[in-house]
Amino acid sequence: MSKTILLYHGAPNIVGRPRHGMGSPHRDFGNGFYCTQNLSMAEEWASPDGTGGYVNEYELDTRGLRILDLRKTGTPVMSWLGLLAANRTFRTDSESSVRAIGFLADSYLPDVGGYDAIRGFRGDDSYFSFATDFINSAVSLGRLASSLDRSRDGEQFVLISEKAISRLRYLASSPVDAEACFRRRCERDLRARSAYLGRGVRESIDEYDIMMEDLVLGRVKRDDPRIQ
Repeated sequence: MSKTILLYHGAPNIVGRPRHGMGSPHRDFGNGFYCTQNLSMAEEWASPDGTGGYVNEYELDTRGLRILDLRKTGTPVMSWLGLLAANRTFRTDSESSVRAIGFLADSYLPDVGGYDAIRGFRGDDSYFSFATDFINSAVSLGRLASSLDRSRDGEQFVLISEKAISRLRYLASSPVDAEACFRRRCERDLRARSAYLGRGVRESIDEYDIMMEDLVLGRVKRDDPRIQ
């Protein structure tokens, strides 16, 4: 089986030589080089505001790399939330929401020490807003989990170590059609939000589902099979 995978990085500019430590520490999984295996998604990332950009293509030799796949943590959604809580800034509606963020970072933040890369859900606008709703106790964990794209297309692949960056081989860069990519990004976000809100209109919270406050107050234990 091949140990080489194709990765795409959408950016306003050509990135022929990624460097370890580049980028902001306040992104989903902290500081790292954010990529995807989905070309269409990289095109949208290249032009988030419709001003244009490039898709940079790489090969990554994964042999010997330690890759944290959040799907294999046993609680992929909670592990993802733990990373967001540790790295992103949430809009909080109450003191209980502030406590919820601290609880997630303390209880579900994966130990990324020793890993070279992280694979997990992307935290783009719609996904992040869904996570915010859960933290503010507006939706249940089951509803949040059902709204996430669990396919490889819905994931980001983040290189966090110098070793991982050194394994990238730059292949090419291509300009994107800014107008088309921006329109596609908006349409995708609208579809996600429409499905999410539509599901909420039809759904009353199941008394057996988990709310954020159930976790914070210890009404649900970590080994509860409903935790995702």
